[in-house]
Amino acid sequence: MSDQSTPTVKDFTDALGRRLQSFAIKYKDKPLFAAYKAAAFSVRAVFVFGLQLARGKAPKAKKIEKPPLSLTPHSGFVAVERGGDAQNIFTIAPPASGHQTYDVPAFLATHPEVTTIDFVFFMGLGDYVVGCNFFQLFRDAFPNLKMRAWVSNHADGNNSPLVADLLRENALFERVEFFEGRPAKFWKLYDYSDALQKAADGTLVLPVLYQHDAEAKSRVRSLCETFGIETPSLILPPNLPLKASSETVASYVETLKSRLRGQKLIYLQLVGRSSRYEYPYAKDLIHDLVALGFFIITADALNVDHPQVITLDTKQFSITDSIKILKGLHQITSEFYGITISSVGSAITSVLGIPSIIMQQKCDEAIHSVYFSNQWIVSNYRYHGIPDDRLVLVDQPPRKTEFEKIEYFDFDKDHIVELIRNLERHKPLN
Repeated sequence: MSDQSTPTVKDFTDALGRRLQSFAIKYKDKPLFAAYKAAAFSVRAVFVFGLQLARGKAPKAKKIEKPPLSLTPHSGFVAVERGGDAQNIFTIAPPASGHQTYDVPAFLATHPEVTTIDFVFFMGLGDYVVGCNFFQLFRDAFPNLKMRAWVSNHADGNNSPLVADLLRENALFERVEFFEGRPAKFWKLYDYSDALQKAADGTLVLPVLYQHDAEAKSRVRSLCETFGIETPSLILPPNLPLKASSETVASYVETLKSRLRGQKLIYLQLVGRSSRYEYPYAKDLIHDLVALGFFIITADALNVDHPQVITLDTKQFSITDSIKILKGLHQITSEFYGITISSVGSAITSVLGIPSIIMQQKCDEAIHSVYFSNQWIVSNYRYHGIPDDRLVLVDQPPRKTEFEKIEYFDFDKDHIVELIRNLERHKPLN
């Protein structure tokens, strides 16, 4: 494989192109301002990059230590040479930028020695949830192959180790193990060399890669196209595999059922782990919702003490337990809604199938790839991948964080309350 340590002019122009595309989407309704931002950023970026090149100090991407690899006859696939008795271990060569597809069926047809697929996960909880249907499609395509899962043990901007908890509920995977992973500057170059070192003979190791940009399809469709699996004509909401509840969870659900029967319920998630975003008006929003007669259930540590607010203790209940509790409560009330930021909570609302208000707290050009029909997206931008009747446009000034320089949108809590009341009354939201 070529050395990825030194960026080329193409690397720079590719990165610049992606940034300019984000300006075009972010300021879709303000074309002159978009042009100004793009021009200003381009001039500054070209000057800095040119100066660094002239000084011989061009920025270098993180070099990822991997076992020696040699190209196989199939484009995009590599054979792992790690010495010892290990043999017939293969993986794919992730793209240095952009996206690439891999014809897994063609590769397997010419490599009968492969009997196992090791899927490598370095993603957030919500990313796994919205894409979980793909793995059943993969199993249907290759019913005789073993499937195992490797999850990065490193909590970072790409990955949550808690994904392993969800995967252990999925009977498709024979084993779920951790590997020593580390992020790279470009997320698809995540270091999964430890998983390669641990792979068994006759294994194809597939990092779970997908397209995430303005041109991205739905997450399941993108995963199918990435690995050459036939895409279903209809993309269904996530059918998250879950085992039977423990006695502790079942007992807790029964206690809540007796307390909540006949009550209006809202599932709330207003704190993001990977983004570190916290909705600043959470307590005021809860106060207004409780005044309207709603019961609130949340796993966020919001420190709200009220008989109508149920906080799931994350030390007592895992992410899988929490989802099972929510599914259990869904059985007793037809008036069950969701209010979340764009995070794992929004994905969970699609598992539950409950009408939900999703606050898109920052610009995401690929938000349409994780959208489902139970959701109404509150946004400051017009995302053309979201149906018009499910996009609630709000003229909300951004708040830029000091450390990350990210623009967040803290939507007015009175507007959110109005939207949930319109949902309750079956009125249009926009």
